[in-house]
Amino acid sequence: MALEKLLIGNRIRLIREEFFEESRKDFAERCDLNERYIGQLERGEFLLSMSCLDKICTIKPKNDDGSNINR
Repeated sequence: MALEKLLIGNRIRLIREEFFEESRKDFAERCDLNERYIGQLERGEFLLSMSCLDKICTIKPKNDDGSNINR
């Protein structure tokens, strides 16, 4: 179970840094989650709930002007 939490956390960090190119704070705000909680997830300290997973999976990338891309 600990390995799974760490793998999930690493994947969240990779998506945040490489795909969204956002700080933890900005990413947390867009997910409507706490910045500290995102950090704990990325370090594998917690296994995220389905509602948190849904929030992370449903955020959309931003345009250059800062507005969300509608896909």
